[in-house]
Amino acid sequence: MKTQKNSLAAVVSDFIASLSEAEKAELRTLILNSQLTTSWPWYKQVMARYLQLPDAKELLDDIESHYPGTEFGNAVSGENPSSHAYEAKIILREAQKALGK
Repeated sequence: MKTQKNSLAAVVSDFIASLSEAEKAELRTLILNSQLTTSWPWYKQVMARYLQLPDAKELLDDIESHYPGTEFGNAVSGENPSSHAYEAKIILREAQKALGK
């Protein structure tokens, strides 16, 4: 199966590949909450690397297709939709699942 460059699966794979073993171990145990100081650097990293780029629309559309209502999720979580914190959480959660959390 061919994976699109800006698909959720491709981004999760790329993100995991970029992590050291120590970072992978930390991510496995991380509590995902953008309000926690331990989580926020991870959110910022994912947002800057994947979600705040000019060509992020394809990725955002793919996330929306897997998790309908991401704009609603941003509103419920109190996040500014343009920050894409909710989408970052989805990427981090998928990475955790792939790492066996």
